[in-house]
Amino acid sequence: MLKANGNVVAVVAGVFFFLPNLAVALVAPELANPMAEVPPAETSEQAMAQLSHLGPGFFVTIVVLALIQAVGVLALLRLLTDREKPTVGEALKSGLGGLVPYLLAQIVQLVLSILLIGIPLGLVLASGMPALILIGIVIALVAFIFLFVRFSLLSPAIAIDRIHGPIAALKRSWQLTSGKVGRLALFFFLLFVAIMVVYLVGSMIFGLVFALMGESMAQVGQALIGSFINALFATVFMAVIAAVHRQLTATGEAAA
Repeated sequence: MLKANGNVVAVVAGVFFFLPNLAVALVAPELANPMAEVPPAETSEQAMAQLSHLGPGFFVTIVVLALIQAVGVLALLRLLTDREKPTVGEALKSGLGGLVPYLLAQIVQLVLSILLIGIPLGLVLASGMPALILIGIVIALVAFIFLFVRFSLLSPAIAIDRIHGPIAALKRSWQLTSGKVGRLALFFFLLFVAIMVVYLVGSMIFGLVFALMGESMAQVGQALIGSFINALFATVFMAVIAAVHRQLTATGEAAA
């Protein structure tokens, strides 16, 4: 899947994932890691104070990066699955066309998560009962994983199935993942572990190499390596999501 349109995929991954992360890491490193020098919060009041301390620049950066990478996600999925091998311009047009429904679907997903998980968990935490809080956290974690898996194929539903209705795209993801939550959750967990291991090992090895060249080179090197690994894993993860979508779509059509 990655080999079929590899050069164009590399360009899109570089433009939408590598370069934005690299720019933030080099130009405004304090925004890339804003909590590095902030002591851990011990109370909710301290946590809110730390968030307000970040300033508008941090939140603007997060929003801009999220928008850029959302377009990149949709464009990559188009490139990875379209047999007509679209150009970068065509993939970009496709990504921009799906951006609004993708964002609206994400907002719907966020609202559902707050209503079904956030508010109940907040009430449990407010009770102050340790046993109840522990049970509530476990249930909330399970519910979060469940919703994550059920909506994990949202982006392919928009980019590949060309479903531009936010609710319809969410329903499509829900339909494809029906009866497969356990297997998909285990698969995503193992994939996440593998990604973290490679990321940590790669950062450690190359970080040591750049550290030997001096402090300034170490900062540049860490930014380069971190941005490259993020772009690589974003591309691989999108390829995995596209493959899962294709497999579940074929299974559903065969069952029908």
